[in-house]
Amino acid sequence: MLVSTDKLLQVLRKVRQLREEYRAYVLGGDTNMVSIEDLQWCIQQMYDLEIIKTQVVFTSTFTRGLMERYEKKVIIRVKHDQADDHKRFTATKEMCHPVVDEKEDWSIDGVGRIQDLLIEFEVTNGEAPHQATQSEVLAEIAAIEVLYPYECREADLHRLAKGETTLVKIATYHRIPVTVVSRALADQYHQLITGLWGQI
Repeated sequence: MLVSTDKLLQVLRKVRQLREEYRAYVLGGDTNMVSIEDLQWCIQQMYDLEIIKTQVVFTSTFTRGLMERYEKKVIIRVKHDQADDHKRFTATKEMCHPVVDEKEDWSIDGVGRIQDLLIEFEVTNGEAPHQATQSEVLAEIAAIEVLYPYECREADLHRLAKGETTLVKIATYHRIPVTVVSRALADQYHQLITGLWGQI
């Protein structure tokens, strides 16, 4: 999926601000094992929002969570029958929307957004994705960068190469899905993000 480099840089700058706020709030704790509740508090303070998270029962193949945005409130609904690490990642990704989205990224067309995502995962036509769809990808990248900080990954790659750790151990430590760790450490993603962090 193609995303705007300028947008990615904006997202990483916002992630850096959020992580700095989180570090200041947590004081002395391990900021690489992110508490979703502390993260929620930081986002609420930084963006003057009320965030309400709930677990709900719904049937879906691709959707793990939903977000409703209002002027000063965000309601996040997380699918209840997921593993805890997926719930954490889903809640974080949805909380990242008010952090990374600009007004032009807001969309009420949830079904259209999901259809766009499915089409773009199947077909690469060389064009930048629809703005609302790009917002989903950017929120997911922000969630990866918040829950599995970039500064941890180089050491993890070396430890993996030496056989001193596994993807499962890394995922368990950060309390995120193994697929998220795998994606963050994949060559293409890691090289892209390394280059962008280097510009910030």
